[in-house]
Amino acid sequence: EYITVPVVLSAVPSTANIKGGSLVTIRGEPFVDTGPSQMICRWKTYPSGKTLFSVSASFVNSSAIVCVTPVLETRERAWVDLSLTAGTVYTLNVVPFTFYETTG
Repeated sequence: EYITVPVVLSAVPSTANIKGGSLVTIRGEPFVDTGPSQMICRWKTYPSGKTLFSVSASFVNSSAIVCVTPVLETRERAWVDLSLTAGTVYTLNVVPFTFYETTG
């Protein structure tokens, strides 16, 4: 089955604590429900593009997919993209994302 490669428009929120567990909604189009084993959110380092981590994603509707951030060791500026095909093809574009840490 042919799937149109979607475009990622935004990540909401566009920041998350490095402690993990943040629910992030990836907005874009057109998203199709290819199943939990196929949908992946991937965060890459900025500006090098090295993969930080990939997590499974959940379909919401044709313009929204959600994923949960894992624990990171340090704060990072990152890009996020998405695959609906188990990582064989990712969106052609990325959106910015920042992992922060709180003190105290």
